[in-house]
Amino acid sequence: MRLPLHRASTCGFQRVPEKALWAPWRSCHSANTSLSTAATALSTTSASPSFLSALLEPEETIPLEDTTRTYTTMDVVERCEVYNPREPNVTSHDDASAADSLDGATVGPLQRAHAEGKLWSHFVGAQSSSASSSSAEPPGWFVQLCKDLYYRTDSSTPNAHNVDSLDETARESDPLAQRHVEAAQRASNWRGMPSVERSSRHDDLPQQQESSVAPHRADDAIEVDPYTWLPFDLLDVKDYLVGPYVFPPTSTYTTEQKVKLCLGQRQKEYVCFCRTYCFPERWQIPTSMGTQPARLWVDPSCPTPVVFLQLSPDFPPAMWLPIRATVAAVRGVLSSFAAQAFFHREEQHAVFEQRYETAKRVMELQRLPTSHEGDVLRFMAYEARNTPYLDAPLREYANQQEFFLGEYDDPERLLEHVDLCPFFFAMPQLRTVTDPHAERMVPTVEGAGVVPSLYRCIFSKALIQISVHLSAEVKLPPQDPESFYFLWKDSQVVPKMKIPVFARVSWPDNNNLSGGGLLGRRFNRLFQTEFASDVPVDAIIGVFYVMQWAQRVHDLLGVVGMRQRVAELEAATQLPEAAKLYPGTREIPNPEYTAQERLGMHIQYLSHLGDPQILDTIAAVLPAAAAPVRMGCAKAALIAGDRELFRRIVSSEPPGRMQHYMTKLVVKRKTRDLVDPEPRLLEDQYEFAAPLWTKRGTRIDRNTLEGAVDAARLLR
Repeated sequence: MRLPLHRASTCGFQRVPEKALWAPWRSCHSANTSLSTAATALSTTSASPSFLSALLEPEETIPLEDTTRTYTTMDVVERCEVYNPREPNVTSHDDASAADSLDGATVGPLQRAHAEGKLWSHFVGAQSSSASSSSAEPPGWFVQLCKDLYYRTDSSTPNAHNVDSLDETARESDPLAQRHVEAAQRASNWRGMPSVERSSRHDDLPQQQESSVAPHRADDAIEVDPYTWLPFDLLDVKDYLVGPYVFPPTSTYTTEQKVKLCLGQRQKEYVCFCRTYCFPERWQIPTSMGTQPARLWVDPSCPTPVVFLQLSPDFPPAMWLPIRATVAAVRGVLSSFAAQAFFHREEQHAVFEQRYETAKRVMELQRLPTSHEGDVLRFMAYEARNTPYLDAPLREYANQQEFFLGEYDDPERLLEHVDLCPFFFAMPQLRTVTDPHAERMVPTVEGAGVVPSLYRCIFSKALIQISVHLSAEVKLPPQDPESFYFLWKDSQVVPKMKIPVFARVSWPDNNNLSGGGLLGRRFNRLFQTEFASDVPVDAIIGVFYVMQWAQRVHDLLGVVGMRQRVAELEAATQLPEAAKLYPGTREIPNPEYTAQERLGMHIQYLSHLGDPQILDTIAAVLPAAAAPVRMGCAKAALIAGDRELFRRIVSSEPPGRMQHYMTKLVVKRKTRDLVDPEPRLLEDQYEFAAPLWTKRGTRIDRNTLEGAVDAARLLR
């Protein structure tokens, strides 16, 4: 310590007293001593167990509500789905598989009697045999039905022997069928002529015409037109299909849904005794001739003579068509499906032939194999996304009904289920891929409009139009979209959107395709749906199949269900709004949906569904509505076609961004033409006839008398 002091004095610095230099050293020494004493006391305190308990369980706690709500109330991102290749695509329940198994332990009494040759003893009304009291004979109505189907006669006619076969009636009522039959008769007469006459040149011409008229498939297989010939393939008694209905392994119905689709009796046994009119497979061209036969079933326990028509193995018993046990009734129902297929083939077959040749030519240019017909048809289904919208037969049928299918962040997940539905053709009439992240498909308050896709039912040829609406938002877009985008991009979170999807069912006017209306009404009671009574059975079960596969049956709503949901949302708007995770601003709005915004969107949905009371709903909600609800009411009025109400809503809106985007809705009217009940073709039907002029803080509407007077004063 003294050496530095000596050197400092020699350098010319002022000499410091030695006592003053020793004072800091004493203070440092005392500080070190106190620190060591405190450390010893701390180690002694930490060793005691009471310190840990006081640290982990303090006497006073501060509740952090926002921190606990971070992971419970944020409705922005849905749960990630991780694909496991080891798990099967279709999950099967143990109880359902056990109930559907037909092994020896679950064989029913009817199956056991069929194996023992005592099937008729379980039929109600069976006649006991005189030779043996244990054996029985089939009921009389069943025997007569089988005879009529086999010999193609109608025993219900008073003079059945003089009545020609049922094909004669079809020939007389249809000239094209008459031409087919005459050509077939001439061909049969030529076979009995001498060889010299058959070799003549003039006799070969009708034969060539007949071969050209006969329908052909893509694989050169000649088939008979089912409109003139309905096959009835009666089975032997030993070949009867006996037992309860077994759901296909690809079906994803729940146990409760299976019980309802079996009418409350999963183990009820039926008897299939005949295969009849063939329908096309779903992967064929929609105008192809059939390869998959339908089945005729009977219920042995039913006292009334009834025959059930199962169009395909995918139809559960609740969707089997009940037919009176007469050959005329069976022929009448099957002829309805055959006639519908015939008319559809006459109108659309040329279009599908052109699409088939185009797809095949494209595959050849790309050096893809075209030898197998399935490859070409699969490529045709892919090329449906390139079909022009004007070529789609959207207004083929007059009967239409709209359904709400729910809101989705990615609508393609639902459309993938529609593509694989066993009741729709695999080749859509029109297919549009929905990409919400594409620049031209961003769902905003002034979105691109409607993304349509059109599917055809296999059996009734009804049309299912799936529409994804990209302009149903009521949120105003961010004023700083770049900051909004980078905020969520940096957080590695994509806000979840709510994009509505609707289905419009169009069907032909034929009551036989719906089972007389009984099946639709019963289906509505079972599943609380709102299908019209004359909707074909394949359209009903097809829409329901897609929704249950997507696990969104609760979102399959009609007008009544949407009214109830709007009432629930209106009651929710009266409650205090829950605090959001962060405050939204005009520059960066909050992506979460409030109850007011949900109400404004659902009022639009109610108008899309064609509610006849939509104007009364708007009038009841509008007076005390918030800004998002007013935007929804304006859109609903525009969809409903009430332009006067739309002008009134826009004129009463305070000046600002909301009113600005309301005036831009009519500009987007052309792109949203698909929501209209009738097409709007004139240019003046799209203009906004109520421009707003402001001067000296006064808003003028030139469509009103006062506005016209004020505008005339300004123009002086």
